[in-house]
Amino acid sequence: MLLLSFSSFSQTQESIKFSPNEIAVISQFGPWPPTSNIPDLTNSLDQDPVAIQLGETLFFDTRLSANNQVSCATCHQPKKSFTDQNPLSAGLDLGTRNTPSLFNVRQKNWYGWGGDIDTLWGASIRALLSPFEMGINIKKVSTYLKINDYKYRDLLSHQKWKTAQTDQEKLAFLGKLLASYQGTLISPKSEFDLFREALLKQDKEQMSRYSQAKIKGLKLFIGKGNCHFCHSGPLFSNNEFADIGMSYFDREGKVDKGRYQGIKNLKKSPFSSLGIHNDDTSNQSKTLAKHVTLKHRNFGEFMVPSLRNITFTAPYMHQGSLANLDAVIEHYSNIDEERLHTDGIAILKPLNLSAEEKANLKAFLESL
Repeated sequence: MLLLSFSSFSQTQESIKFSPNEIAVISQFGPWPPTSNIPDLTNSLDQDPVAIQLGETLFFDTRLSANNQVSCATCHQPKKSFTDQNPLSAGLDLGTRNTPSLFNVRQKNWYGWGGDIDTLWGASIRALLSPFEMGINIKKVSTYLKINDYKYRDLLSHQKWKTAQTDQEKLAFLGKLLASYQGTLISPKSEFDLFREALLKQDKEQMSRYSQAKIKGLKLFIGKGNCHFCHSGPLFSNNEFADIGMSYFDREGKVDKGRYQGIKNLKKSPFSSLGIHNDDTSNQSKTLAKHVTLKHRNFGEFMVPSLRNITFTAPYMHQGSLANLDAVIEHYSNIDEERLHTDGIAILKPLNLSAEEKANLKAFLESL
């Protein structure tokens, strides 16, 4: 066992031990930021400096919306960790789901709470087309871009725009520009990341700066809580979907089928990796979408979100129904097993956390 005994701790504080297995789990939560920058094969504009700059301009441009008042940044506000911190997104109209953060969005395999699309540019196009979000009219936007030649000269002169024959091709191009910018949004190194690095190096001075409450919360996260089975890897997400006993009904009382409908939408979208606008000639990018199959248990499953920057992305869950971290922890502490799928993977059980355990787990989550 590895003994952590910090000089900054008082005599009354207990020493905390991590087993080799626990250290191995902790090591898998990094490194952060990501050390490799794997290109998005579906998007030939990915990592192109001009595309990134154009994408950023488009991201903040309200003239892409039906009423000229809504931009991508309306819901994904930089000062709010690229969310809007509202329970439900509100663009042209009030939506039915919570706005996820765009930080680290490049690291994901699926987009949207139901995984309706598997390309970042396709996710951008879904928002552009949605009557709840931006309701784009591509013909009106094309005219606007030409009028603002000084602002979008590089866009209008790009070969892909000049050769685009259909509205779909133009939308795909705009989506790929937006995705190029969004792919640069990486959350900064966190307090936990510094502790993880120190733990692996056995830098006791740096380790001592991480409070005992956070260390206890970490042990709970990878131990009794079993949180790391879904919230795994450097992103603190397995990039998949789960049923955690949340309501299937949206604000209008309609059933939200979650991943079940998401897979159906994915398979028929022209903007997915399986569609004609994928720039990947190797077909590598199609593997996940090609092999995903619709199962009954997908009904009511929703995205397992990243926990990075979680302090700044409240409220939580797909409908923004849990206002703060205390409510999230309470949900898992007293989870109603009657609301979980009987044919799902039986990971979730009521944790029955004590007041101290809840405080420690919250302290750890706040350090992410």
